[in-house]
Amino acid sequence: MGNFNPQNLVELALKVEEKGAKVYNQLAEKFASNSEISETFRLLARDEQIHYNQFLALKKEIPETLDNISKTSEEFFNYIDLERYFLLFDSVSELDKILKYAYDFERDTYIFYTAIRDAVGKFEVLDSIIEFEKSHMIKLLQYILTESKFRGIADKF
Repeated sequence: MGNFNPQNLVELALKVEEKGAKVYNQLAEKFASNSEISETFRLLARDEQIHYNQFLALKKEIPETLDNISKTSEEFFNYIDLERYFLLFDSVSELDKILKYAYDFERDTYIFYTAIRDAVGKFEVLDSIIEFEKSHMIKLLQYILTESKFRGIADKF
């Protein structure tokens, strides 16, 4: 097994966060007639932009290569496909399905970013992003189940 490049993972995370912000803004426009849902998607888009900027900062902190990554972790990173969600968002128009896909997307980014942390070690900014992803999952699930209002990263657990 050769040297593993965690910088590639950060590049993928940057791309996912950038596309996530774009898709959430599009969903906010699509559901503009429902102000609460529209605002939820706008707040998610804002949070994704914050994460994008955090990953830019993280990119400067993490090593360029790792020698001790497990084969399992390396295989996991080779098969991750977060971008498939963007096609799913485009393919449906029902709000309940879109909320489910948003939840699944946030869950999978949480798992992906946790795996990055396992591979590269603890970094405060990465821990912060992971916590935000977890809060997005919880809030989207709350909305799906109870239609409670989501206020973004200012919400507490």
